[in-house]
Amino acid sequence: MTRPFRSKVLAAWLSVLAAACAWSNTSSALAQEAGDTVTLTLLVGGGAEYLQNLRTILAAFEAQNPDIKLDLIESSNTNEQFRVLYSSGVQLDLVRTNHGQIATFAKEGSILDLTPMIERDPDFPFDAFYPAAQEMLKIGGRIYYVPFGISVETLFYNKDLFSNAGLPFPDQSWAWDREALDVGRRLTLDANNDGVIDQFFLGNVLDGFFFTILYALGGEVVTADGSRFAMNSPEGLEAIEFVNSLVNERRITLNRTELDSGSWHFYLGNIAAVVQSSYFVGAMQQRGVSFDWDVAPMPAYREGRASTMWAETPWVIPANAAHPEEAFRLLKFIASVEGQELVARTGMATPIHRDVAVSPVYLEQTPPVNMLAFHETASYPNMRSRPDLPNWPQIWQTLASVVLGPVYAGTQPASAALAEAERLINAILAQP
Repeated sequence: MTRPFRSKVLAAWLSVLAAACAWSNTSSALAQEAGDTVTLTLLVGGGAEYLQNLRTILAAFEAQNPDIKLDLIESSNTNEQFRVLYSSGVQLDLVRTNHGQIATFAKEGSILDLTPMIERDPDFPFDAFYPAAQEMLKIGGRIYYVPFGISVETLFYNKDLFSNAGLPFPDQSWAWDREALDVGRRLTLDANNDGVIDQFFLGNVLDGFFFTILYALGGEVVTADGSRFAMNSPEGLEAIEFVNSLVNERRITLNRTELDSGSWHFYLGNIAAVVQSSYFVGAMQQRGVSFDWDVAPMPAYREGRASTMWAETPWVIPANAAHPEEAFRLLKFIASVEGQELVARTGMATPIHRDVAVSPVYLEQTPPVNMLAFHETASYPNMRSRPDLPNWPQIWQTLASVVLGPVYAGTQPASAALAEAERLINAILAQP
């Protein structure tokens, strides 16, 4: 069953839902005593295709667990609605959230710490997850969520543009400060010599691309304890200045005006390569572009290999869940080989389970041919996720407005921008 969330009738809806959940919880308790079914209430969000794929995975779980039924509540903003429902005493059993909100919920105490459940269940395949993903799931050393999978940033490239220029395709040997610079010069073209670039080598690097360079150098955005800004460092300075050189000195990628024009997209065939997450595979397959394309492992930088990942469809169990043990059974199913194979088949994410990510179920999706690139990149020693801090939205906005925007626009040197960001972000991190 699926129920839509209607904000215009919030008060009445909450009253009805609270009564319904109370009845459901009571009836579920009686059902358990009678050996019948328990109903879990899930707060979910997403488009029509996502929800269809979600139901496919959940139906498989129900088929294996006849004592559990799943009731879905659809919401256009699960984070906001969860806060409203939780504060109103409504008991949900599982909530789909996103990577940047989990630390906030954990700090507020509104979601369960799953660590004890995972540690006491020898069959939960936590050790089969990518090492970087294991660290990503931890907030203050504790685990608060289980995702469908991961999204891994790597390099997508237009095989036709490379072939037409007589250039070899990117591979594991590539580095940003070596092959990418040479190829970038050759694949950035002013076809009619009118002073206007007609083809760029690289798509948007103006937002989060600097993370890859920073992590390859061994740098971090914040200190390990999350208390201080760490990017005002030699590594942080080099990362920002390298990206700036691609935009303004070498001119092998888009500046802000070009990006905002809407005229430049990888799928239009006027950009030879783009750094994108593994979710972009589905977007490219749906577009049915006219050129041949593939993916390659994320290039190194000064011999350091790094990229970023984030959790795709993180699931949390609310602290007031009526059926936390049954909810954990669903999370365990999602993490299992069978659950991860369903994630792979439906295209929901790159499997977080390494065995599935290198299995034919995931690798034999084409295009692209080289799906193994996501596994290779996810296995990098300096693979990281973006910080998940309670005040991360403020920190990111400060980075974007004080560092990325002014530096890439040429109005502020990177050293001064990072010093100002350090002052502002340390103040944010000091907030209770």
